[in-house]
Amino acid sequence: MRTEPFVVGVLAVLVALLAAFAVLALRQGSRDPSAEGPAPAPSAPGGGTEVPDDVLALLPHGAEELQAGAEVAAEFVAAYATTDPEESPAERMERLGTGLSDGFAARLEQTLAAPVAERGPEGAVRAEASVHGIRSVGETSVVFLVSAAEAGGGEPFQEYAATVAREEDRWLVYDVQFADAGDFGDGRAP
Repeated sequence: MRTEPFVVGVLAVLVALLAAFAVLALRQGSRDPSAEGPAPAPSAPGGGTEVPDDVLALLPHGAEELQAGAEVAAEFVAAYATTDPEESPAERMERLGTGLSDGFAARLEQTLAAPVAERGPEGAVRAEASVHGIRSVGETSVVFLVSAAEAGGGEPFQEYAATVAREEDRWLVYDVQFADAGDFGDGRAP
């Protein structure tokens, strides 16, 4: 997996999100500045509007932490989207089993044991994955949007929302869903 374009992509998404936040915060205080006259000077805490110079400081995770979480999400999705019809559920679980929360590992083991229709190419597929967005950031977790494609430059065949969470000093996968699950109301159909 090439990490340089990945890092640039994650950082670009963060900068865009933070720029949008700053613009909204600045606009919220004044609708039409010419109609209201000059803006009042910022006041003491509890009044006025102040935007920090470093909006990244508002996030609960630093850039390096987000990068590490994104790498965990991409590595898991690449392994999850890799399929081999000859592989047993136990063998697939063993391949996927590192870096998972205990609860997710148990749910995943049950899921892999049940026959389900998968979305993606048929037959054996070696997949690679790339993070292309962040759906949400929480105090201890991040939901990354990850594309899975056939290794070697194939077109993406599935989009996933992979939730990773900090546990002690590392990121663990807590959930993975098809990315279009839960997208009602934002203009995209599931």
